Amino acid sequence: MKNQTINCLVGIVIFAMMFVGCRQSDISTSPEIAEVNSMTIVDNGDANQLLDQFETIARGNMLGSIGQYECKYVEALLKHEDMVRPKLVDLLANPDENVAELAAYALGECKKIDGKYYPQIIAALDRGVGWTPRALGKINHPKAAQEAVKRYLLAESSPHNQEAYAIKCQGIKAVPYIIEAARTDKRNNDRACYLLEHILGEMDESIRNEAAVLIQKAIKEAVSTDEKERMLCLLTSFKGAGSIIESDLMELRVNKPDLEQSVNQALIGIRSKQAGVVYNEMLEDGANVLILRDIAEVGPAAREAGKAVSELLNSQNWDLRLAAARTLGFIGYEQSVPKLIELLSDPTDVRLNWVAAQSLGRLYAKSAIKPLQKISTEHWHPAVRQEAERAIRHIRQSIPYTPGYPNNFAFEYFETFPDQESEDDHLDLDDIEFIQEPEEIKLYEKKSPDKINKLSYKAEIIGIEAEDAEEQKAEKGEDAIIVVHKDNMVERRTVIDQIPDVALRVNNGWLVGSDRGEWGGELVFIDENGQKDYLVHDNVKDIFKLGSKYIAIAGLAHLMANNGYAYILKSDKEGNWSCECWRRLPGAPQYTGMLKAGGIYIKTYGYGDIVLHEDGTFRMFQEGQS
Repeated sequence: MKNQTINCLVGIVIFAMMFVGCRQSDISTSPEIAEVNSMTIVDNGDANQLLDQFETIARGNMLGSIGQYECKYVEALLKHEDMVRPKLVDLLANPDENVAELAAYALGECKKIDGKYYPQIIAALDRGVGWTPRALGKINHPKAAQEAVKRYLLAESSPHNQEAYAIKCQGIKAVPYIIEAARTDKRNNDRACYLLEHILGEMDESIRNEAAVLIQKAIKEAVSTDEKERMLCLLTSFKGAGSIIESDLMELRVNKPDLEQSVNQALIGIRSKQAGVVYNEMLEDGANVLILRDIAEVGPAAREAGKAVSELLNSQNWDLRLAAARTLGFIGYEQSVPKLIELLSDPTDVRLNWVAAQSLGRLYAKSAIKPLQKISTEHWHPAVRQEAERAIRHIRQSIPYTPGYPNNFAFEYFETFPDQESEDDHLDLDDIEFIQEPEEIKLYEKKSPDKINKLSYKAEIIGIEAEDAEEQKAEKGEDAIIVVHKDNMVERRTVIDQIPDVALRVNNGWLVGSDRGEWGGELVFIDENGQKDYLVHDNVKDIFKLGSKYIAIAGLAHLMANNGYAYILKSDKEGNWSCECWRRLPGAPQYTGMLKAGGIYIKTYGYGDIVLHEDGTFRMFQEGQS
């Protein structure tokens, strides 16, 4: 299985190319494209000769896309930019959409466009000529920046579109209109604030520094609290720029307690030295993984929160513990090194071992070199061994980690260890010696549907949908993509009769489990009288008696999630069953079985084939060891 994060990124890159780049291939058998493909771009210094080819090349192109051939042609054409620009502007009005779009693309590639052509650019925008918003970014006209901001806020494709590109090209000239839009837009305030703070965050640092001064002036001039909050919202994606207004923000927080939360977010946005203090307060109110991610993104400026974050390394919440270990490396909290060294060999969580190794590398922890060397040769999972070796190199050479996703910190933060496809993927599962458990002990829905049907139970499926879905269909058509947001989001709960996928006989009843994919699953105990006790909500793959222990293997690989766990099940003297997380798997289980040689075989999605033993230790499964 390919790494799901990479697959997602590839999709995003392809999608982005639709807006700002050239497609990589031109596949068509139309006569027009065949004619274009047979042409040679003539560039002998004669702009008119190049322009003579324009309409033929444009008509051989697929509407809405620009291929490598067209890119090369435009590049040659714009060597004579001053000469061809007036003709390109005229071509915007061409009734052939392909011709108009190629002209718009070429204008978007110009270094500058004279302001006298502003009416033609607006006419093309109003006509819906593709690629024209990019040209709006290059035109020198007093209304261009304002128009770019207006269209950006109206476009459903924002913030990742050509209108955003136009605003970035306009630079500091767009900032007053961004501020004005934030001040006056009350129709969809949350969306507008998000779009405006996002585009500011995408601008160059020098522009963000200038913008911070203008925003601070607007905050002082704002009359209402609501207006001030909208101004403060603009600072939340400044990524370290704007420190010049830090003292002003601190003063505002003291003088206007009702703005404290908004000011705190602004302080975090400019990477204030107070960011760690702010995060400490937030963690006191209740820690979660998203807060820890945000702390990590702020980096060393949030180091003040390190003590509170390091305390979460002892959390009973496994995801919180994992996130804390990761965050400590990003913020450079050196005091956490001894605990992270301890977590390198924690037998319960292989992902925690991997993250601890990486964080020690980020901390350049020389005291961790010997423990990392031990892990690099003795850990049971190859990904952890590799990460330990990598951490040692970073520590010894004082090399910072290169971001794998420089433009998307969330991907960087939630990245898991690399794919570890099994060397034995060629094996047929029939070649592995599994114990075949009799139906008196184990039932599977696929093998014994009639018997396992008797163990059905009520399950609740929770879904999220748009309350106005029908209205959206009526407006946009039956095939419309339904938009769900916080204002129209509703939770739907549906109770179904769930037939288990697996059931294991125990002394006083049955342990049953189900896996409905992204719709959830659960582990349930059903006693001899049919009474049901819901033990855990997770996608249960199988249930085993491993020596003296009862173990459930569960997890889900869906979209970017790929998580797996081994739960241990216990019964007290009264026959009441309980369940707790016992071991984290490298990834979600794809196939499981009890090996004749001992242990539970687990084929994970993307992270290798492993064996879990009764004592809680793992090993990689290898051919001949079944």
